[in-house]
Amino acid sequence: MMRHFSEYGDEEQRKYAKMGLLPAVPQKMVIYVHGGPQYRDRFGFSAENFWLTNRGYAVLQVNFRGSLGFGKRVANSGNGEWGGKMHNDLIDAVNFVVKNGIANKSQIAIMGESFI
Repeated sequence: MMRHFSEYGDEEQRKYAKMGLLPAVPQKMVIYVHGGPQYRDRFGFSAENFWLTNRGYAVLQVNFRGSLGFGKRVANSGNGEWGGKMHNDLIDAVNFVVKNGIANKSQIAIMGESFI
């Protein structure tokens, strides 16, 4: 099962979500954080995501503020926000998937790549 979920920002910014079929029960989940911050996650094949989902994990990727490809305002909104609002975007996404029964709150891990 593949699901595309996108959410970024807080009450100051527009939020949106695209979701496919919901799981019958909350899943164990890995938040996979892209490098950068001036980078972004793209829809497509990922060997890491394939490996994780093959082992029963749902994978959540968030294009948090500062990510490229969503316009200058979003890219610049990450300036000076490492460990601040960028981090809050990840927390908002986790709260969303837990609240909507997609992820099991006690079975969430995080991993990622460079953040320089």
